[in-house]
Amino acid sequence: MNLKRVLVVEDEFITLDLIRLYLKQSGYEVAGDAINALEAIQVLEKEKIDLVLLDINIKGEYDGIWLGHQLNSRYKIPFLYLTAYSDGPTIRRAAESRPSGYLVKPFKQADIFSAIEVALLNYHQAAEELPNHFGNLVVKVNSNFRKLATSEIVFIQAFKNYLELNLINDERLVIRQTLQAIYEQLSEKNFIQVHRSFIINKKLVSEFDGTHVKVAGQLIPVSRSNKESLAASLGKNR
Repeated sequence: MNLKRVLVVEDEFITLDLIRLYLKQSGYEVAGDAINALEAIQVLEKEKIDLVLLDINIKGEYDGIWLGHQLNSRYKIPFLYLTAYSDGPTIRRAAESRPSGYLVKPFKQADIFSAIEVALLNYHQAAEELPNHFGNLVVKVNSNFRKLATSEIVFIQAFKNYLELNLINDERLVIRQTLQAIYEQLSEKNFIQVHRSFIINKKLVSEFDGTHVKVAGQLIPVSRSNKESLAASLGKNR
């Protein structure tokens, strides 16, 4: 079972322990916790996170709303605000960061569960309804974030701790991410994994001989386990 991984940002330890308990009882995995925004950023850089539970009033230079803006613009991860404040100015300021929900303390396990389920459902439905044919990726290259049209990608190669994105203009981008994580962000209509270390752009395939596939002039190995799925995907006879 693929448990949804949740990051909890909360600086009250009693509340943090309660949230962790609620998440575990509801069938989620606590992928990490943080007491301030900068600690949360460190977790986001290292872990695959599906959703963030985010207290607004946290310790440190940056509050939860600042972090909410980062989650929305940089990481593209759904998040829910947890707060003891329900006044108009706070809610309006928080709404500008486009959260997936807003829970006012104290809350029950059922409140957490229902809010997360609705947030994840809405997030995935919105992603599926994107009108663009290929879509975009936001990747971190060194210390900068870059928005990349996936139609630019020829193939992706996995190494031990990073990926190399080979682009149509011969540019190569090196990022820290797993092959599985990036594959989940790509359209199955346009991309396919042909080897444990390679994902290719099917739209750029020119030749396939059973052991190798040529993609925009580049020869990529095809594993035995992926041979039939690639042939079927390309509409070729086995």
